[in-house]
Amino acid sequence: MERQAYGAISRCFNLEQQMERAKKKKKGNTFSTALVKARTEEMIAIELADEVQILTDWLHNDVFALAGPSHATRLELYDFIVDSLYQLVSLKK
Repeated sequence: MERQAYGAISRCFNLEQQMERAKKKKKGNTFSTALVKARTEEMIAIELADEVQILTDWLHNDVFALAGPSHATRLELYDFIVDSLYQLVSLKK
């Protein structure tokens, strides 16, 4: 997810550079639609990467850690994490 977010950032940056060059030739509107779409995809990709990072941190630090919450709490947290990941997958499609 993190690589996808960085890829989206890179695509957005490249389109912004292309648009700046086009503006100098008085053709800046040629990239405006693509740039709006790229910025939306960038925002979504960053949010998804952030959410997945938080969930994997919880999994690592709270569910699988040697010391931590009770077994019942770990099971609840694990179920919550899995459900959240499924929701994120459905958002990505």
